[in-house]
Amino acid sequence: MEFDNEDLRTFRLSLKIFEMGMTVLDKTDFHKISRPLLEELSFKTGETVFMAVEDKGAIVYVDRVEKNTSITTSAGLGTRRPMNCTGLGKALLATYSMERVKEIWEMRDQKAIYTNYTIREYNDLIDDLQQTRERGYAIDNREIEDEIFCVAAPIYDRTDKAIGAISIASIYLKMDQKKTETFGKMIMETALAISKRLGFRRNQTYEKLIH
Repeated sequence: MEFDNEDLRTFRLSLKIFEMGMTVLDKTDFHKISRPLLEELSFKTGETVFMAVEDKGAIVYVDRVEKNTSITTSAGLGTRRPMNCTGLGKALLATYSMERVKEIWEMRDQKAIYTNYTIREYNDLIDDLQQTRERGYAIDNREIEDEIFCVAAPIYDRTDKAIGAISIASIYLKMDQKKTETFGKMIMETALAISKRLGFRRNQTYEKLIH
C-alpha cells in the first residue's frame, strides 16, 4: 500500500495491488471513482463505510470513511482479516468457485475463534454464502468483533470479476431486520454504482447460480 498523504489518510493503489488481480479500466484511478460514493453512503447512513480487497486468502482494508459515526472498530487501512468471518470477506467469497472457497477456508487459522458467533464449520460457511447470493449482500453479525454488525457487497470490473468489496459497519444494538434490509439495499446500490463506473455490465450483485 502506498499513501499519497498520510495526514489525510488517502491512498493510491500500488502496482502490487494490481498484480493481486485488480484489473480495473486502463489508467483508471480506482480511489477517485469509489471515494465520493463511499462518502455519500457514510453520510446517508451515519455509519462507517469500508472498502477491502483480497490478498492471499485474507481481506485487506484499503479505504475507510466516517461521517458523524460513533462506531469503534480496530479495522484500519492496511488491516488484514480472515474472509470467513467478515462481511467484506464473505461478499467476495460468494463470487468465488467452491474450489477457491474451500482453499481459502483451509488457509485460515483454525484456532482463531473471535466471538461466539464466528463460523466454525465449513458447511455453515457454505450455507451463509448461499444466503448471501440470494439476498444480494453479505452479513457479519458479530462474527469478528462482539458489538459490530456489517452488511457488504462485491465490486466488479469490466470483465465481471469481483475485485473488492464495500461494507457498512454499525453497532449491533442499533440494527434490526428493517434497518438491515435498508442498509443491504444501499450497499448493493453503491457497489453496483462503483462497478458500473468500472465497466461492469450486470444489474445485480450475484449471478443466480454460482458454479
